Amino acid sequence: MRVTPDLVLTGFFWLPANEAVQLPGTVTVTDGGDIHLELLGTFEEGQRGSIPARNVPRIVGRVESHEYVTLEQCSAQGEWSLHLGGIS
Repeated sequence: MRVTPDLVLTGFFWLPANEAVQLPGTVTVTDGGDIHLELLGTFEEGQRGSIPARNVPRIVGRVESHEYVTLEQCSAQGEWSLHLGGIS
């Protein structure tokens, strides 16, 4: 896939089985077709610390241009952290 420059879109994303839990995030498509989704939060309530790696069959989203996107065969992994931006 040829994408120049990288395509970066913000929006809200959810699992098809639970549309009520929508997370804000950013999807980035780089030249070569690599797709990276960064979410603010997790789909599982109460999840803290390390998020176990797992395969997610499908993630749906609505991005800033009010268009829907579907990400297939996702490999999810990451860490949960809280940054307060200098507030003590």
